[in-house]
Amino acid sequence: SKHCVLDVSGRAIKRLIGADLYPIVIYIKPRDIKWILNNMGEEANEVQAKQIYNKCNDIEQQYGDLFTTTIEEEDLNGVYKRIC
Repeated sequence: SKHCVLDVSGRAIKRLIGADLYPIVIYIKPRDIKWILNNMGEEANEVQAKQIYNKCNDIEQQYGDLFTTTIEEEDLNGVYKRIC
């Protein structure tokens, strides 16, 4: 079988389910602000990292019941290994 990887919003997941398309939803959870800073690259700053971290927490609270699984690893390589 084939799978398609999409980056979609929580509302989009709800619309897919409403259309009888049941996605496998993998939520990649950052451990903390430092994790985000370490994985954002050279353009990272603490203000952006805090905003992203807070947004991630909001997403998890609002749509967590739609997640098939949550992945929390040390770095993006660990995330990739868990998914693949």
